[in-house]
Amino acid sequence: MSAGRHAWGTTQQSACNPADPVPDARSTRRTGRHSGTPSAVSKTVEFIQINLQHNKAATALLNKSIAEKERCVILVQEPWVNKKRILGLKSKDSFIHVYQGCSSYIPRACVVTKGLQAYCLPQYCTRNQTVVCIKYKRFNKEQTLIAASVYMPIEENLPSPGLERLLFYSSSNNTPILLGCDTNHFRWSSRECNNRGVTLSEFLASTDLEVLNQGSQPTFCVGNKRTIIDVTFASKLIAREIHNWRVLPEDSFSDHRKIYFAIKQDKQPTVRRRSVKNTNWDAFEDELNAKVGLWIGRVNTPTEIEASCPLRKCGRRAKVPWWNHELKKFCQKANKAFHTAYRNSTSQDWESHRAAKREFKKALQRSKRASWLD
Repeated sequence: MSAGRHAWGTTQQSACNPADPVPDARSTRRTGRHSGTPSAVSKTVEFIQINLQHNKAATALLNKSIAEKERCVILVQEPWVNKKRILGLKSKDSFIHVYQGCSSYIPRACVVTKGLQAYCLPQYCTRNQTVVCIKYKRFNKEQTLIAASVYMPIEENLPSPGLERLLFYSSSNNTPILLGCDTNHFRWSSRECNNRGVTLSEFLASTDLEVLNQGSQPTFCVGNKRTIIDVTFASKLIAREIHNWRVLPEDSFSDHRKIYFAIKQDKQPTVRRRSVKNTNWDAFEDELNAKVGLWIGRVNTPTEIEASCPLRKCGRRAKVPWWNHELKKFCQKANKAFHTAYRNSTSQDWESHRAAKREFKKALQRSKRASWLD
């Protein structure tokens, strides 16, 4: 769990394969507009950054959010783990992939992608750092982005060797990089600072990274202690393309709040697949018999017998099977209690919030058990 204080500075540069195309910094602006021929940029890659504190309820709500999105990247610190395995985020959905940096130790960071072409960079992954290379299209050009989830434990010196190697790789290959970090320090928009925070700020000032955090909304809130220890960094090559950065207002069921931002991309073509389990086998047999007959006739192309199993639009949005009306009510109650306690800052209101979360967790356990038995 993050106990900490916080810090960050500015600047750091990009990374990946020099052959990979990158956005032209001179032809784009922070708003994401392009000076060339306009293309149908009507979709976005959504990002969520959060420290789950190994919390099952927080993991369940995050899993629900992932299911409802088409294309997203989730930068997670301190995921729910058991015996070095990340739990609660994996799915049967073929579009969802979970990457963890290290299998030899209990991971403190992971990255979840959905609906995107992505692969892990294990040579830059550690127990506290998971790095994924993501490819997407913008203005009909393939773009490459390195996304990393980084946990900075309070007991280790900064910057870590793994982070230094990653930033060097990024800058030497001129590929954009994005870091979602739990810094465990204290500085920006705060009245306190420590030596770790100063050290990290000085290191970041020597790089090409920019801080994406906006405003003074706390990202860590437990009782009346509110700090900004969750920070998003991006190299200048990609910082201007990132928009709508904000701390989400709802209760995440973790002491850390969700951070949201997005990157625009070209509209993706519709994916169509055949659902074998929904095949009309009676119609299939009739079509096959009509074509082949007893001894004569043949099937020239597969399309002649595919009417019984047609191609259907494959949506990436889904619903988690355990979510129900009861959980929705308990979640709304806990969210309302959180905002009341956050606003009034009284011990009684915070106790009411904790009680509301306990009710939700019990209902969640019942609902998941019932869903599994069904």
